[in-house]
Amino acid sequence: MPLSRLALAVALSTRALIAFAEENKETQPVKLDDVIVTATKEGEVSLQQVPLAISAFTGEDLEASGVKNLEDLQYQTPGLNLTRNGQATRLYLRGIGTNLDFIGSDPSVTLHTDGVYQSRTSTVLNDLFDVERVEVLRGPQGTLYGRNSIGGTINVVSSLPTEETEARVAADVGNYQQTRVEAMASGALAAPQLLGRIAVLKADHDPYVDNLNPNGIEGLMDDDTFSSKGSLRYLMGDRGEFILRGDYTQIDRATGAYKPTGLDLVGNPSPLSGATNVPTDPREMNISYASPFVDLQDRGTSGELQYRLTPSTTLVSITGYRDLDFHTIEDTDGSDLNVMVTELDDQQDQLSEELRLQTVAGPWSTVLGLFYLEEDHRANTTVNLNAAGLANNFIAGNETTAYAAFAQATYAFTQRLNAMLGLRYSYEEKHFTNLNTVRNTTGATVSSFQVDETVDWDDVSPKAGLITRSRKGLWSTRQSARALKVEALI
Repeated sequence: MPLSRLALAVALSTRALIAFAEENKETQPVKLDDVIVTATKEGEVSLQQVPLAISAFTGEDLEASGVKNLEDLQYQTPGLNLTRNGQATRLYLRGIGTNLDFIGSDPSVTLHTDGVYQSRTSTVLNDLFDVERVEVLRGPQGTLYGRNSIGGTINVVSSLPTEETEARVAADVGNYQQTRVEAMASGALAAPQLLGRIAVLKADHDPYVDNLNPNGIEGLMDDDTFSSKGSLRYLMGDRGEFILRGDYTQIDRATGAYKPTGLDLVGNPSPLSGATNVPTDPREMNISYASPFVDLQDRGTSGELQYRLTPSTTLVSITGYRDLDFHTIEDTDGSDLNVMVTELDDQQDQLSEELRLQTVAGPWSTVLGLFYLEEDHRANTTVNLNAAGLANNFIAGNETTAYAAFAQATYAFTQRLNAMLGLRYSYEEKHFTNLNTVRNTTGATVSSFQVDETVDWDDVSPKAGLITRSRKGLWSTRQSARALKVEALI
């Protein structure tokens, strides 16, 4: 059943809207709205002047098309696909991605929020709100970005504090008791140098899927989300600016569940197929567990410095810290039988630093960068095999340390012919531990094993390309690039 929405919006703004006079409209050529992006690390550039495989969406674009998160965005973006494993989200660009989202693994398509790499896939579907734009870049990005990616990267850029005082409140209501309220305020705190902005979001709706089991939960896939973000922007005149950001998200919802097919791996009826009652309606389940849930708290802070050393050279520093607490229990077998229930308790924190020297001088455009990442991830997972009377417990940890140096130079021979050359050096170390214990209903240990392993990788990844532009303004890029994908120690 498609959702029907009734949108109610209240906008308060001191900004005047200037309309073109009727006679001026006749003399203005018809053209697409210009979208400014920063994906090339050359400062703000018009999207139509960027010779990259990129899609970009302004905040107004997202609002007009009803995009609330990256799951919605995939339907607006060629080549972008998204699948789920519980709360974890698997991103694919042009078919390149990974289905590994467990501790010790890293995504093949990366997500950056305000320049900070987001390493855990359980936060990919956090709501988009008060966003200036979203950029989707296809292909390896190791010579422009600190954290390497082999499939591409997605940049979420939040709206900046403004000198003018602005305020906005918007509300959506719909079926399934849906409510979504956003509020924002922005303006000068100590004019003209110190500006501030704050935005909040509250989103709720009832379950999309009904549970027919009287002993189980009422329904699945509901939502109770609260998010907030704030920023301070200190302007340094012609020299640049410093931006301090903070955000917090709390999600409390019932999990989804896999619906059993009643078939084994080769398509024959499974041993328990005759004992289960599986509803045929896709919006109905019949699960026995009474309280599956997702409880996620995601928080972070970052500082971004943009300092102009010369008229053509800018130093950029982005320091980010993130902290994640994630707890979930799900009915893994998805049936009315008490066969399997999985519990996961996840804690993760990360510290990253990206330093870039960006130069645009004459026909040359160069980016020189250094990157550092330190991540500590702990997970306590129990797979309760209730039908067998066993509990399989994994207490795992992963510590990642990564360094990188990267560079890219582009030379414009003419307005329609550019050559590009890039190089990246990566070093990464992972220390993975895992204590696995299988116990029976009495608590006695049936089996156990332990893993304690440290592995490191280093790699040099080149990139070269020739960029041409037709007389009609269409870009064509022929390039060869290589990227490092570190294995998961699981």
